[in-house]
Amino acid sequence: MPHKSASGHPKRILILGEELSFSGLLALTLREAGYQVAHASDAETATQAVTTAVADLAVCDIGTQASLCIELIRLPRDELRIPFVFFSEKRDPESVRQAAILRGLAYLSWPVDLRDCLPTIQLALAHADELRRLRETTDQLSAALGQSRAASMAIGVLMERFRLNRDDAMAALRDRARSQRRRATEIAEAILDAVESLDGAARKELRPPQRHP
Repeated sequence: MPHKSASGHPKRILILGEELSFSGLLALTLREAGYQVAHASDAETATQAVTTAVADLAVCDIGTQASLCIELIRLPRDELRIPFVFFSEKRDPESVRQAAILRGLAYLSWPVDLRDCLPTIQLALAHADELRRLRETTDQLSAALGQSRAASMAIGVLMERFRLNRDDAMAALRDRARSQRRRATEIAEAILDAVESLDGAARKELRPPQRHP
């Protein structure tokens, strides 16, 4: 039984390329395993698909579909909404680099046995689910940070002291909270306490001496 989405529907696999040859055999194998399969054979359709998350995973032969992959690589990274599994007869560093840019979760070199494809895709889907949950958690934490007065003040401190923009300051606060397994608001309050203590010590040191009559 294949993994299903949160709605209970079968996972959706997008195959980039014509429904011919190996792509067609792979599509048949995936459908028999219970997955929903769609094809995108041109750059416009593929771009719309990967930027609107119409599938849970995209599968692409980076060799035969090199021009299509190049079009996708030109997209801003944050617009890619679904991860990839790549097949290729190439093993050169440039092909692997292109796969990494497109958030590749697996890279299989020819010759590929169809029996090896299914577990690879299943593992990639499981990893994609973990990444999706992490993004959702990050989004929720960002929303919570935006609503917290202490967090807003701490973010302002980080922006001023380390010359960060707001997004980078929020990311730094989130990362520290995650690494210490503490709430972000606790980290924010600790930052404000440290700043207050430091400012208090500085004021004490810089206070002019009292003159006695």
